[in-house]
Amino acid sequence: MVHSFDLELDRRRARQNLPAEVLSLVAEQRERLAAAQLSDRFGEKVKAALKREIDQSFVFGFRRVMLTAAVLALASALVARKTIDSKR
Repeated sequence: MVHSFDLELDRRRARQNLPAEVLSLVAEQRERLAAAQLSDRFGEKVKAALKREIDQSFVFGFRRVMLTAAVLALASALVARKTIDSKR
């Protein structure tokens, strides 16, 4: 989750022209994922844009985790079926 979140957030931040101070603030809050606390000192517009990017990065990471879980569940079901069929 964290790896996917970080990759997506970096990809999204690269498309924006944000001051270095804003980028360092986001980097400091990175480990908090979607619960990142953003300062009001950069203005509501920048804060809203960053919050949107953070939220979308979190959703991206969550979807990847859920997809991985679904694939693993399917694989385990197939292995279980093969194991049960071979014992009959």
